[in-house]
Amino acid sequence: MSSRIDDILKGISSAAITGHVNPDGDCLGSCCGLYSYIKDQYPEMKVDLYLEEYKPAFRYLRGTESAKNTYSGEKYDVVFLLDASAVNRIGVSEELLHAGKKSFCIDHHISNKGFADENVIFPDASSASEVLYTLLDPARITRETAEAIYTGIMQDTGVFQYKATSPQTMRIAAEMMEKEIPFTSIIHNTFFSRTYAETKGLGLVLNRMELLYDGKCAYSWITQEEMDKYGMNKASLDGMSSQMNQTEGVEMSVFVYPSEENSCKVSMRSIANANVSRLCTKLGGGGHVLAAGCPLNVPVEEARAVLLPAVEEELRETGLIG
Repeated sequence: MSSRIDDILKGISSAAITGHVNPDGDCLGSCCGLYSYIKDQYPEMKVDLYLEEYKPAFRYLRGTESAKNTYSGEKYDVVFLLDASAVNRIGVSEELLHAGKKSFCIDHHISNKGFADENVIFPDASSASEVLYTLLDPARITRETAEAIYTGIMQDTGVFQYKATSPQTMRIAAEMMEKEIPFTSIIHNTFFSRTYAETKGLGLVLNRMELLYDGKCAYSWITQEEMDKYGMNKASLDGMSSQMNQTEGVEMSVFVYPSEENSCKVSMRSIANANVSRLCTKLGGGGHVLAAGCPLNVPVEEARAVLLPAVEEELRETGLIG
């Protein structure tokens, strides 16, 4: 049975795969899932995987051991972009968009307008990994590919608790489990387990967290100096805003962290009602209705003045505050 991906790969000799900046579990799962599928079904094909720095807990995924973190101008027949919602969200190098004779985007972000030559975007899907599954031949999915797809789905659904988790999501996850993947260790090691440094950093972020707008918004931040003190990198910050969202009464969390000098990035999460994708799009970012982010050209300490008026506007528009 021929799948969409199989049709694309017919007659070509080289492919590149990349995801978004600061890759999370779904980005890694979808990228490594496609990489594994190609390696299994097209062993003669040259396939390169490009990934930025990620949490060491994901090193069990096939492809991470040989992934490239810089782009030096190679050309390919096709470039696959997974879980990347816009050109400025492509990891390693935006030049990868034009590194192939054809570019193919696989995504689930509602803010993705379709920047590649061909785009498969399912905004209602739980994850890019779920979208990828629909493009593969299920009969040809091996254990290693299943590990990656399960990882991506589990990560982006918060272990199957978020609103985007559908019956189809659960069916796909069950099918991946039938490949005898070590799903319990995957969940523990990549979702719940933290290094000592990450736990200390999380404690700092939660300790300084503020509740704003009648407790509807949780706001916190971390500086570069603090990250250095605890030996943290950007991958260590994954999940901070989700942890803040677990506070009773909170509808939206806003977490700010440093990026380049005198600039920062913002991670937002919503429980159900606030549309953080709409909010972040106004600020030059994007993402999902319940999970989004944006860059700001101000230091971490000055982000509050930029963010809070926009946060207040969103909370009022959705009727969460009067």
